Amino acid sequence: MRMEITTFASHSFSDLPSAASMPTTSSSSRPIRVIPMQHPNTNPTSSSLPPNVAISQWASKVRGMTWLQWLEFFLPCFRWIRIYKWREYFQVDLMAGITVGVMLVPQSMSYAKLAGLQPIYGLCKIA
Repeated sequence: MRMEITTFASHSFSDLPSAASMPTTSSSSRPIRVIPMQHPNTNPTSSSLPPNVAISQWASKVRGMTWLQWLEFFLPCFRWIRIYKWREYFQVDLMAGITVGVMLVPQSMSYAKLAGLQPIYGLCKIA
């Protein structure tokens, strides 16, 4: 026995091809805009280069890095700490951190207790 679905999520879904060609103006239905699917760009990128070319490009980039760029590479927080606007953002960020600490930590511990687990498992969940 074969079952056929005849109901649609939207009344306009069944008339998709006809609605795409001529938008309706009646008050009971709405116009549909069909967006054609776009294919990805087929231009060669750096990931499609031969391995020896990609490695030589990477090596030249590494050789040209300054000590500050190396520090930013290994410690990404160093990059944003230098441009952080302390007077503008610190008070708001501190308030957000306190709110998370006051609200989220006890809530996650309570959810762990409700699930019959030890509260430490709730703390592991928010990390």
